[in-house]
Amino acid sequence: MEPEKCLRNTNLTCHLMILVVDDTPAFRKIASKVLEYHGYEVITAENGLVALKIATEFNPDLIVMDVRMPIMDGLEATRSIRALGGKMSVIPIIGYSSQDDDPEQKECIKAGMTEFVSKCWGMEHLATRVDNLVNACKTIH
Repeated sequence: MEPEKCLRNTNLTCHLMILVVDDTPAFRKIASKVLEYHGYEVITAENGLVALKIATEFNPDLIVMDVRMPIMDGLEATRSIRALGGKMSVIPIIGYSSQDDDPEQKECIKAGMTEFVSKCWGMEHLATRVDNLVNACKTIH
């Protein structure tokens, strides 16, 4: 079953694919484990450039994007993903950063991210925000 169809039927149990993008291997591993525990399929990328390639290849249902990374940061990657059009223009993207300030949040939203979560809020908080976005999509569809 295609992930989009799973989102439209709240009675179905399905594994939605989440792309986790972060330049820190430990964060990618921990985020993957927590999100997998919540029932999601997880793929990872180490920077925005790789994320752009993976997003076009695998068509994830949601992206968790570190804001500050080498090669291509999360802001530029988000703008590039949005520019792809179609599903990618509306895919939920959660900006994730060690910064917990208003300017960082505003920068993320301006770049096209759906939400912002600070890394200092913890991994379970991130998983809850992912769950909330998925459930909001179910309600809309």
